[in-house]
Amino acid sequence: MEDKDRGERRIVRGMQLDPRLLRNLASCWPSYSSKNSNNQFWNHEYDKHGTCTLQNFTTPYAYFSRACALWNKYKVDKWLSNIISNTPTSLAVVESAIKSGFKSQPVLWCNGSAKGVKGNKLKEVRLCFDDKLNGKDYPIRKSNCQNNIVIAK
Repeated sequence: MEDKDRGERRIVRGMQLDPRLLRNLASCWPSYSSKNSNNQFWNHEYDKHGTCTLQNFTTPYAYFSRACALWNKYKVDKWLSNIISNTPTSLAVVESAIKSGFKSQPVLWCNGSAKGVKGNKLKEVRLCFDDKLNGKDYPIRKSNCQNNIVIAK
């Protein structure tokens, strides 16, 4: 499989990121899209979300370091570990599992149906934070997932 990032300098908003941070980002926030490299994905995420947090995180390094720290603190994969399978699970069960660990309402985003299985494939778990980085209910509580969600291993 070809490395999608080969030849890119891994620069976000004109700043080359530290190799250790890049390794952490590859674990905590990789692109699951075959269309985009990690670098393209991270540039998109920073342009869309990071630039809105400049009062708290003045550089891409600060933004992405905090994103990895939050990923390490809020272990969504651990909360979902008992229901990860290729068997469809109800939206309410998945939301409840996340809410039990996060203590606030998430929004789930699905990506069409999973191959050979009845149900949506979970693509994103969206969590919302206040200015102090405490969890809070997602302001727009509208999941695009249908009732049956597949969480692939």
